[in-house]
Amino acid sequence: MNRKLLFLVLVSLTLLSCQSQGEEDGQGVEGLRSNASLSSPYVDVRGDTRFPLLVRVWVNVDTSHIVQVQNNDPDFPLSYERPVSEEGFIPIVGLKFGDNNFDVEVRDNNSKVVAEHSLTAEIEDQENIQSWLTVEQAASSNDFSSVHLYASGSPFGMPINSKYRLVVDDLGEIRWAYRWSGETNRGQPFYPLFTDIVENKIYIADDEGIRIFSVDVFGNRELVFDGDKLARKYAYKVHHGFAFTDQGTLLILADVIEKTFLPPANAPMALITGDYLIEVDLETGLLLRRLDLKNTFPVASENNPTIEDVPPETNWLHTNAIDYSPGSGTESGSIIISGRNQSAVFALDYATSTLKWLFSDPANWQNETGLSPAPLTTVPADYRFHKGQHDIQLDGNRLRFFDNSVSIKDTMGEPIPTSQIKTRIVEGTLDLSGNQVTGIKVYEPQQLFSQITGGFDFYDDTNNSNYLICYCGIARDSDGNYAPPAPGMATSIEGQTFEVDPDNSDQTLLHFRVRGVGYRARYFDWEEMVK
Repeated sequence: MNRKLLFLVLVSLTLLSCQSQGEEDGQGVEGLRSNASLSSPYVDVRGDTRFPLLVRVWVNVDTSHIVQVQNNDPDFPLSYERPVSEEGFIPIVGLKFGDNNFDVEVRDNNSKVVAEHSLTAEIEDQENIQSWLTVEQAASSNDFSSVHLYASGSPFGMPINSKYRLVVDDLGEIRWAYRWSGETNRGQPFYPLFTDIVENKIYIADDEGIRIFSVDVFGNRELVFDGDKLARKYAYKVHHGFAFTDQGTLLILADVIEKTFLPPANAPMALITGDYLIEVDLETGLLLRRLDLKNTFPVASENNPTIEDVPPETNWLHTNAIDYSPGSGTESGSIIISGRNQSAVFALDYATSTLKWLFSDPANWQNETGLSPAPLTTVPADYRFHKGQHDIQLDGNRLRFFDNSVSIKDTMGEPIPTSQIKTRIVEGTLDLSGNQVTGIKVYEPQQLFSQITGGFDFYDDTNNSNYLICYCGIARDSDGNYAPPAPGMATSIEGQTFEVDPDNSDQTLLHFRVRGVGYRARYFDWEEMVK
């Protein structure tokens, strides 16, 4: 029996009671399906291999009916309404592994209640996903603005079958999961870590990063981007990030991969060239722009002290985050990008692709004649420049990013031990007319060092209230201190996510640990998602 069939068998769903209103045999009841009766409230109740915490209840009514769903879990009393789908089912979400009890109330197009039922769903955690999470500190109750924890396997070879994205509630219970397809083997065994939320949809890189899907909590999935179809000779693979524009396009940080002419399911990837920015028309799917970001900087490679040579396949920048800011009036929009390997946060003019501004340590961009002609941004004198940053958000004149703080040195040029370095969130106030950063604020709530990846989110930007910070790729040395991952240390790698009150950074509101690399954390508004 294959894994898919085994899963469907092991998802046990049992009818507890049937309290029906209306005619027992369904005769003369508008909207009832053929040969059905209201005393038999459902056709089937099934799970889903791609969404293991979602179940579907098939009902014997047509699409004119509305179903009210109430989760009877006292810790997560989620309630929502859904129309009956064209296929005849209602998706049940907000469940957990183990026993679940929920009520469904079916109403016709005149708002008359035609059936009420209490159902149970016992969902088995076949791959032991719950063991990935350790709850160090949980909230006292759920407020439905859950931690969206993107869990992923470690790139250092941890034996975890972890092709999942998870939504974790305030008590540390997993409430939603998405399983990557695993349908293809492209010769690059890297399951992309990229995921984000935009306007109540979750965007996930799947198929080894070649495709992007939008997914909602109810299991609806739509293909947004297909990197196989843009060119015959090359595939485009998402590298960590994307951003929508106000021009109906999608900006993607991409690797350009030469492919053989075999069917996609068996197409091994050859040469990978990183650090590309591509733009795709969302309506037509056409490739509008392909830009090698290494050509963005006017500093010649031999004059840049951080590198000696830049062959085509070298991941010189290692772009890992992108945001888009629309223009105003005659001013063009901006594309904001993080280049990890150069510790550079920079902006391109959307219309011309030219460099607008660069936020980086000026020492990295000097040559024999002084500073590069690139428009370098001045910053407060006491700012410790970021190193190896991830995740980036630009809101008006406020720029935020996750500063991993890698390879920090003291005033004598000696490396500072990672046990003494705090990975942090940096918030800069930009004055682009004056070509400067006028203010810097840092958030560093924990004495933790995140060697790779990392992310953050703020619950209320207006009042600057609680925020999440996700430390990733953490390893411990022989003394128990946090240190960069090293050979033989794979079993010690972990991710940690905290919720913190910015007015009292010592007060931790939530704290989860995840095995392997927990790439990013976002707030997840359940009540908004199920509207």
